[in-house]
Amino acid sequence: MTPGKTFAIGGDLEVNRLGFGAMRVLGRDRWWGEPDDREYSLRLIRRALELGCNLIDTAHSYGAGISEMLIGEALHPYRDGVVVATKGGMHRVGEETFGDARPETLRRECEESLRRLRLERIDLYQLHRVDPNVPLEESAGTLAALREEERSDTIGLSNVDVSQLERARRIVPIVSMQTATAWSTASTSRCSRRASAPASRSCRTRRWRADARCPAG
Repeated sequence: MTPGKTFAIGGDLEVNRLGFGAMRVLGRDRWWGEPDDREYSLRLIRRALELGCNLIDTAHSYGAGISEMLIGEALHPYRDGVVVATKGGMHRVGEETFGDARPETLRRECEESLRRLRLERIDLYQLHRVDPNVPLEESAGTLAALREEERSDTIGLSNVDVSQLERARRIVPIVSMQTATAWSTASTSRCSRRASAPASRSCRTRRWRADARCPAG
């Protein structure tokens, strides 16, 4: 790997700076069910690795598990150096999203993700969204338990602010934080960067990894 083009998640998972986000592998503006073109989706995932994206990021909520299933089908058995990240604790119904980060939900979704991805252990498991009905400490405690039980190597967060980041890291080591960066228009770009900036700065001062996600297409 070229110096300066990689970084290590949690000190051990070395990845290229540009990863592959699998939110849209079902097709443009498609969230549920089988992809528009299954073979194309599989080729797309494999092509991402050929182009150097060795970090594959998906979520339980992407296509209600179909994204994870396609990744498992496309890449298993995984070649050396591939890092798989997924997320749990958020659901999508039509255009609406909501958090469900109860301990039992996170445990169930982690096991479902392992099965779909054809993995024995997830490299990076992330809380997709804080559930306002569940104390963050409970959700973080479940993630800590999954790490202790070797269901995941490392733990990350998504869609959090600085105070939530600080609260979670008191419970479990946090190696990454994923924030939204939308480049579709100038206005959404400015808004997204402004909203995520404080948390990103907090990560930088502590040498944690802040990952920007930017849907393409």
